[in-house]
Amino acid sequence: MLAAVSAQEETAVTQSNQSGEVFPVMRALYYDHPELFWLPNGGGEFYSYTNRGEYHFTYLHTAGSLSAMQAELEAAAAGFLETVPENATEYQRVQMVFEYLVDHIEYDLETENSGNIYGALVEGRARCEGYARAAQYLLNRLGVFCTYVAGECYSSGSHAWNLIQVDGSYYYMDVTWGDPSFLGEGPGIEQYRNYSYLCATTQEILATRTIDETYAPMPVCDATQYNYFRQNGLFVDQSLDQAKTALQQQYQAGKCWIPLQFASVTLYEQARKELIEGQGLYTVMDAAGASLTGYSYLQNEQLRTLTFIFS
Repeated sequence: MLAAVSAQEETAVTQSNQSGEVFPVMRALYYDHPELFWLPNGGGEFYSYTNRGEYHFTYLHTAGSLSAMQAELEAAAAGFLETVPENATEYQRVQMVFEYLVDHIEYDLETENSGNIYGALVEGRARCEGYARAAQYLLNRLGVFCTYVAGECYSSGSHAWNLIQVDGSYYYMDVTWGDPSFLGEGPGIEQYRNYSYLCATTQEILATRTIDETYAPMPVCDATQYNYFRQNGLFVDQSLDQAKTALQQQYQAGKCWIPLQFASVTLYEQARKELIEGQGLYTVMDAAGASLTGYSYLQNEQLRTLTFIFS
């Protein structure tokens, strides 16, 4: 199958005439090979005969156009890969890919290549499939394990993201949900990245979606070492004073979007009541030299995050 699609052959003969045996192979091919950008998800039809099967492929692009498109793709990928230091840690490589894709891609459901790496890396427009496949492609080239994961979001239907491995531990990563285009319009929105789904746990992912494990079981992701908030002093697990100090330090460092994650519902609710409902944020930020006349905030009760936005 891989050789046939790589050569863009119209048909592949299979030893099995059972669709239940052939379809998982095609699904694995699609999941594991983002470089085959001309093959759409479910691209083709299967025909069963007495002693064999035939898979007739459907492609997005003709063989004549692939050479030029592959050259464009390689140039786009190389432009980013050259910026990654050779001595970068696995986590640094993951974060760089995450940030590059969030900044580079505009969420788009309509374009022909929105589900593949050409759309994501060359055209800069993609839907969730394109984001996930671009992350997989770049991280694999950087020597980091990254695979494609599909499932259903409780609020919006079919979705795709990634399973990654950093220093021997598995995490989930959702680049699409890191993109500020999901947040609409707001002050400095184009500079914002949502890090809630960079190195997330299984528990955090299951708060918003189900995971399709039809073709392969997913490992339990319970490591928290590379949680973005923990890595950057934005994880509140002791007292509300931690949150206050983080807000002041981040503001003084020039940040206008400041996300915090709370270890417990109790701390999360305490922060909401004291800082937002009780307007304690004004006193906290005044001590940091900010003369606030107003602010905005985003909240995610499922992940216990509060993001404060200062204009």
